[in-house]
Amino acid sequence: MPGKALQAKVGGSATLRCAFTAGTPANCVIVAEAPVGYGFGMEALRSMRAARAESSTNGDRTFSFDFEIR
Repeated sequence: MPGKALQAKVGGSATLRCAFTAGTPANCVIVAEAPVGYGFGMEALRSMRAARAESSTNGDRTFSFDFEIR
C-alpha cells in the first residue's frame, strides 16, 4: 500500500500492461490508476518486479490491482 494512501486512509486500484517473455514480465506500464496522486500505479509496478508466470507465457498481458484499507 502506498504510504500517502495509508496516511489518508484511501483505497484504490491500478492496471498495468506488461510484455512477457518465457514467463518473465518486462516493460510494464501503468494503464490506469484511481484515485490519481496516491501512488497506486507505482506500487503495482513495484510488485511486478518479483512476478513470474508459467515459462510458456509470452506476449502482452494486463493486470489489475486493488488496494484496500483494513
